[in-house]
Amino acid sequence: MGLFDKLFSRRARPEAERGPEADRVKAIIRKPWEDTCKPRGAYKAATAGAEIRTRFFKVIEEVEAKLGGTAIAIASAEGVLMVHPKLKEELRKQPDADVLEVALTHCFVTKDARRRLNESWPSQVARYRGKPNSDETLREKSGLLAAYVVNNLDAAELAERETSEELDCVVRVEEAAVWYRVLGEDAFRSIRGQRDIFMDFLQYDLALNLALLGSSPDLIDETMAARSREYAEYHQWVPADNAGSKGTLLWEAAKHVGEPIGLNRHPAFLLQFGIRLLEKLEHALVHELLVGAKCSVA
Repeated sequence: MGLFDKLFSRRARPEAERGPEADRVKAIIRKPWEDTCKPRGAYKAATAGAEIRTRFFKVIEEVEAKLGGTAIAIASAEGVLMVHPKLKEELRKQPDADVLEVALTHCFVTKDARRRLNESWPSQVARYRGKPNSDETLREKSGLLAAYVVNNLDAAELAERETSEELDCVVRVEEAAVWYRVLGEDAFRSIRGQRDIFMDFLQYDLALNLALLGSSPDLIDETMAARSREYAEYHQWVPADNAGSKGTLLWEAAKHVGEPIGLNRHPAFLLQFGIRLLEKLEHALVHELLVGAKCSVA
């Protein structure tokens, strides 16, 4: 089940009575889809994610005030999310509990979550083997692929100095913009006739997830738009034999990704970024996912 489906699951929650706050949050997310049954852009998606994040952290603050201590943390060594039982209990009591429980797993990206997602990825892709690409199926695939991308946005971890959360957000959005470009080309090769609707879904899902992680709607919308225009001009991902890297997609994109963390002029980072992205792209099994073909790796 994708993020959007989880947010609007119709399963009854007798312990959580609906109220104006829950209706308002859901309306913000649902409205872009209701008008045309299609997503309506990065800004509206990011606004929805920001609203959910604000609401989620408000509940955390309330619980921590009662506890007089921390309600949620990440174990540094293992990268495991640690959640106080009182926070889980309070989330279940909220009128928008289904939205907030989704936020619990989407407002934090941990090394443990990344490892588990990457290990299970081939089996996730295999679930779509032989399944026709209806709009509903493409929406599911978009949500799944967006989760893979967001969990693997790790360029900030290569910084030579400690970075702020604000800078990490900028780096994540820049990385996501590169992914959006390369996935668009893969989608064209794999599902040419349905490429546009899939990319609309993917843009929406990426923006929603990035906002849940703390990036502002303006940053997401402006960066995605600017990089989409720029990256359309780069026709080669990597340089041809005996050619320079200047003007190739992954080299130029690495400059944008590295700038917030001071690595945009660091040749080793610029080269390593492209190599790492191609490795993660290969593991993503994009063609197999989009076409519904047999996975090429175990």
